[in-house]
Amino acid sequence: MSSVIYSSVIFICLGALLSPQSYAQETQLKARAIAVAPYGIAESQADESLEYKGVYYDFLDLILQQLHVPYIQEVAPYARISKDLRSGKADITIMYRYQHLADDVYFIQPLPSLTNVVIGDAGLSITHPNDLVNKKVAYLRGANFSNAIDQDPRIEKYFTLDIAQAVALLSKGRVDAVIGPLSPILYAADKLGIVDQLGKPFVVSERTPWLQISKKSPLASRARELKSITVTLLQEGWLTKFKQNYHSPKVKAWLKDSGIAHN
Repeated sequence: MSSVIYSSVIFICLGALLSPQSYAQETQLKARAIAVAPYGIAESQADESLEYKGVYYDFLDLILQQLHVPYIQEVAPYARISKDLRSGKADITIMYRYQHLADDVYFIQPLPSLTNVVIGDAGLSITHPNDLVNKKVAYLRGANFSNAIDQDPRIEKYFTLDIAQAVALLSKGRVDAVIGPLSPILYAADKLGIVDQLGKPFVVSERTPWLQISKKSPLASRARELKSITVTLLQEGWLTKFKQNYHSPKVKAWLKDSGIAHN
């Protein structure tokens, strides 16, 4: 074989290896949606399998479809996602921008901020942290939503494993209020049928989720493309559409009456 022909063969082989088609055939990406309903939901089925869905689950699906690569996606708790991003066992997720992960992930694109609130039943008016003095507030273990409330020893905290547990405690009268992201609180309240019993939310903070990828992921070479796809889908309103899918008519009516932006 002549050197010219040999070089041509090498060039063609390299081109095939680096092409999107080859990438799609040989790489199966692993996406993780955080297990906080309605952003990431894992529901048990009759055959004991799990059905995954949720706002960020659906949005990640749409993003990865635009990349034209094979992938699998699961819903998982934060601790597992964090560990898998570090090791490269997970490629991509949507969650808050944690500084302790800065050496392990690329922060690709911010998404609309989420509103954190304190909310009790309809009989409790909360317009200032002082309104919670001598009250018991259900608080997600390890979270930080408001320094003023965190650091006030006059406000009793009842730490919970998740938002659903916190709302269940509120429904039973074991706590006076719940603090956390508004949409998960409303989703849990809707499941328990107590949306109409909720009072007016008091906004305490906002936090911004980010699309982020592991630095060990093959997606690192497509970061610009990934950002462009995400920005386009946000501009087209897809994230808002997915959010609407997971709020019942009763929740939508409550949001309208509360005067708070749908987040």
